[in-house]
Amino acid sequence: MQIKSLILASFAILAWVLPVWAHHSHGNYLTSEWTFLEGTVKELHWINPHSWFYLEILNAEGQPVVWALEANSINRLRRAGWTQDTLAVGDKISARCHPLKDRSNNGCLLGFITVEDGVEISGRSLIKILE
Repeated sequence: MQIKSLILASFAILAWVLPVWAHHSHGNYLTSEWTFLEGTVKELHWINPHSWFYLEILNAEGQPVVWALEANSINRLRRAGWTQDTLAVGDKISARCHPLKDRSNNGCLLGFITVEDGVEISGRSLIKILE
């Protein structure tokens, strides 16, 4: 009877964990390609499970276009030493990110940010890249 209870508990835990694991997949991005962006931070959403940074850039016609950059959770950002003051609306940054597979809109998975003082920061682990 204990073995049946242990097996049932194992399946229950697995059923609870699998959707969470699947949610954090980045399968909708082309992780083999990079998009390079330079612009001004328009919005910051420091939230779980993923933070979002909105960057206004100028397109080929010189018109402003907003890109949505998906980053890590606020918890991972904080563990890496970031605060809500690390980036601010109005900051000029450049970013390297992985574009959406279907390229349906201006969205990407954040890879790296370079802030105004020239420091490059990883967007996934958000650990500063050492020179």
